[in-house]
Amino acid sequence: DELEAKVGDLTARLEKAEAETAEVRNEYRRSKAELEDKERVEVDLRRQLCAMENECKRRRAEQRELQIAHDVQQEALETARKAEATTRTAMEGVKGELHKVRREYQSAMLEVGKQ
Repeated sequence: DELEAKVGDLTARLEKAEAETAEVRNEYRRSKAELEDKERVEVDLRRQLCAMENECKRRRAEQRELQIAHDVQQEALETARKAEATTRTAMEGVKGELHKVRREYQSAMLEVGKQ
């Protein structure tokens, strides 16, 4: 009787321990699966961050190229303005010279007409 009671008690304790072990195993599996999910999310977020950083680098490089092109365009525009001013000055000089030559020609023609 006493032995049966001990066996019954030990059996109950063993079953309880096995149930607790199964519960701990299940909790471990859930925790492990959760951790793996979080690790996958972390890897995905790192990948996204890397892609965003690369996009930022690409856009900064593109912005630098646009700034260089703008600077070159501004320089060309300034050169064109200077050339236009130089041409205008030269044209005014030519017009003045032409006017002078016309007056001299007319005077010469008048002189020839008088003779």
